[in-house]
Amino acid sequence: MAEHTGGLTEEFSGEHTIDPSPTHPNLTNPTLDLSTALNNTDPTTTYLLTRLNLPPTTPLTLALFPLPPAGEKPTAPLIALVQVTIWCSSSERRLTLQGIYDALMGRFVWYRENPDGAWTRSIRHLLSLKAMFVKVQLHSNPESTSQGTTYWTFDISQGEGDKRVRQRLYPGRAPVLEAAGESDVAELGDSD
Repeated sequence: MAEHTGGLTEEFSGEHTIDPSPTHPNLTNPTLDLSTALNNTDPTTTYLLTRLNLPPTTPLTLALFPLPPAGEKPTAPLIALVQVTIWCSSSERRLTLQGIYDALMGRFVWYRENPDGAWTRSIRHLLSLKAMFVKVQLHSNPESTSQGTTYWTFDISQGEGDKRVRQRLYPGRAPVLEAAGESDVAELGDSD
């Protein structure tokens, strides 16, 4: 297990760190209380705390992510925001797509100011691309012909990779540098 130093890992957020102390101003209204965190054996919560480089006693909540200056987008990677949102914003550990949007808009002003922005498409793309995000279709009435409600859940046992191998836009064409060998690359530059 990675050593916990009290900040987000560089992979998730670059140079930004979080002080997980109880006096930190962003740790208000945690959804996972301290007693649960202290006795936590849940692998997904452990995974999130490890990936965020936080001590195992840290309550998981969107408030862990610092508020950016007014008018600026949050600096945390979208995948980290979506993971914590799904895992911590619902006691069932699942949210509808709109529930994910609402939770992010509730925490970050930038998302509220850009409700129809590209970030919504990025979230849909992320949910459909990454294997750890699982779509769950629930029917309120088994005899109903309606689609029911679609929820998204977060299952680390599915792995961190993509759900499927991504195909190139033009499968028969390889980029010049990718198709060329090492010696061919030098020749391409000297062709004047």
